[in-house]
Amino acid sequence: MKKTLFSLVLILALASCKQEGYRITGEIQGIEEGKVYLLKAETREMVKVDSVTLTNGAFTFTGSVEYPGLYMIEAENAEGRLRFFLENSTVTIKADAGDMENGEVTGSSVHDKYMEFSVKEAGYNERLSDILSELTELRAEGDEEAFTSMMENDYRPLHEEKEEFVKDFIAGNPSSFVSPFILYSQLWRSLETDEKNRILSSLDSRVERSPFAKAMKDELERLLRVDVGQQFVDFTMEDPDGNSRSLSSFTGDGYLLLDFTASWCGPCRSINPAKVDVYHDFRDYGFDIVSVSLDRSYDEWVKYIEEDNLEWHHISDLQAWNSEAASIYGVRSIPYSVLIDPEGKIVEKGLRPDALREKLNELLR
Repeated sequence: MKKTLFSLVLILALASCKQEGYRITGEIQGIEEGKVYLLKAETREMVKVDSVTLTNGAFTFTGSVEYPGLYMIEAENAEGRLRFFLENSTVTIKADAGDMENGEVTGSSVHDKYMEFSVKEAGYNERLSDILSELTELRAEGDEEAFTSMMENDYRPLHEEKEEFVKDFIAGNPSSFVSPFILYSQLWRSLETDEKNRILSSLDSRVERSPFAKAMKDELERLLRVDVGQQFVDFTMEDPDGNSRSLSSFTGDGYLLLDFTASWCGPCRSINPAKVDVYHDFRDYGFDIVSVSLDRSYDEWVKYIEEDNLEWHHISDLQAWNSEAASIYGVRSIPYSVLIDPEGKIVEKGLRPDALREKLNELLR
């Protein structure tokens, strides 16, 4: 009985000592007064959470978080922001007003894990930066042979090595709230849909509360709806004459290339001559193109169509990267394309002119 009572008292004592919120105490060298702001990082914006007044260069924030997340400290009359992961613990910050970004954060185990990643990442970034500087010099000197050799033998292998390091870190820390942020900021744009699904699915369910995990999950759901083998998703925009046209109005008669482009996109314009050739060679065999422009200016859009001799269909909502169609099809960079068959199924994605020609030869000839 005595042992049982002792155990109960011990459990209650430990529970009463458990940290129920956070306490951030900080010092900023170089400024004595002014406002200090605590901001939370969402995927597209910084949300101001709290603010306090500096007293002799010192500040304190108290509160609680539902889950560990990425936060920032910003101060009036200070350069930059200090980024750190906040959890319900006692956190100490020491920073310099002239270099907030490199301030010291202690007391957060989640932040310690983030720093473990950041130190190794910085090593890769420094080496990649050195190579890029040399590549820039070679390009300026016109030495294309040396440029190509260094790109193939030095830059790309190191870039791939860094990517593998990031993947390995995420795989080794599936329950850390650092992992969704790293996946979102470091890898997400470059991954194919199946790999996005694999890596995101490997994360522990506890980190699903992270705004970065939620954003990736939402995007992945959209991407899977427009993956190869799925039916196309319809949308409606206006053509240059102001007529409303839905994507479905162009489908059903043959193979249709849904082409995302813009007048300001250099790579898009560089492949247009080859795309025009493909269009001319296959349009009589059941092939058509509808281009969705990510322009904002109507005049630039129409001028682009005329200058590049783009004889096929064109639609746009002139919302640039806020384009409804770009959101539906998960477009993160252009040029980008989606090939749709006569039954409305997506056959392939991301085809450049040479690959498109090869695919159409397979399908139509």
